[in-house]
Amino acid sequence: MHCTFCENPIAPGSRYCSQCGTAVMNPEPARPYATTKPNPFAAQGAFHPGPTHSWDGGGVQSTSVMAIVSLISGIAAWFVFPVIGAIVAIITGHVAKREIRESGGRTDGETFATIGLWLGYAQMMFVLLILMIFLIVIIAAIPIAH
Repeated sequence: MHCTFCENPIAPGSRYCSQCGTAVMNPEPARPYATTKPNPFAAQGAFHPGPTHSWDGGGVQSTSVMAIVSLISGIAAWFVFPVIGAIVAIITGHVAKREIRESGGRTDGETFATIGLWLGYAQMMFVLLILMIFLIVIIAAIPIAH
């Protein structure tokens, strides 16, 4: 079997091309399956498991874009955009966690979303603490009229 992108030979059982990283659409099994009838779709490049094939239902796993946005926004909240970055990190973190939960294992990025949420919530707590200290200083500076 050869890669459809770079024509590099692909080892049996590989899910990705070792040269360019392209996902193999119809990976050759590491050991042959015992099928009772030929696969009519094999010539078209599709893999349709028959009754004797074992198939876990999984496809190519991808990382959630929202999880990455949450992580980047959480980091940016501490260095560039304190309030806006934190809000974006919190919203996209929750959206990413829902997306990952509903994907049935096809989408990854739980750690990115969790870190983004922690950074966003910590930044919001830090901003609220600074605002409370600022308000206390302002209130303490107001003279009391007798």
